[in-house]
Amino acid sequence: MIRFKYKYVSLILCTLLYACTGASETESRLYKQIFAEEKAMFRGINLGDKLDNIHENMQAKYTDILGVVYEIPLSANEKMSVHYYIDNLQTNKETNRIATIQANITVNDEVETTQLYHQIQQHLTQKYGLPTGNYGTLKWESAAYGMEVSLNIASNRKEIDIAFINVK
Repeated sequence: MIRFKYKYVSLILCTLLYACTGASETESRLYKQIFAEEKAMFRGINLGDKLDNIHENMQAKYTDILGVVYEIPLSANEKMSVHYYIDNLQTNKETNRIATIQANITVNDEVETTQLYHQIQQHLTQKYGLPTGNYGTLKWESAAYGMEVSLNIASNRKEIDIAFINVK
């Protein structure tokens, strides 16, 4: 029980500290590039959409039976790989509907990575409520959307992973 309280107290303190710094008032260039379209779950795509709906501005890095991967340059030293996994293996049908969206963001600067992580955490908390977990490994469960969202920061403090997973 003490460990449970400690997790939530830590999360609340981190959120308050971050909010008090004023960092939440402005969105960074990276945040704006990553969350380019707010009309949907992630970059204009929702879980359950047809794979054909993906309209990234570039060619897919590769496509296979699991889905498609796009590599999106954010700057000279920063990039994002977005994996759209389809549900064909789960349903045993060729529906080509997106079951998981996973974004791997490489920033190469620990301070900028931390700032971006906080901005993404704030965005996901506003959208899906309070997360569970500790800093670096947070999870949101949304019954309304039938999904779970995870936000992780790599041990090298230069990479962030976001995953939207259909749990229906």
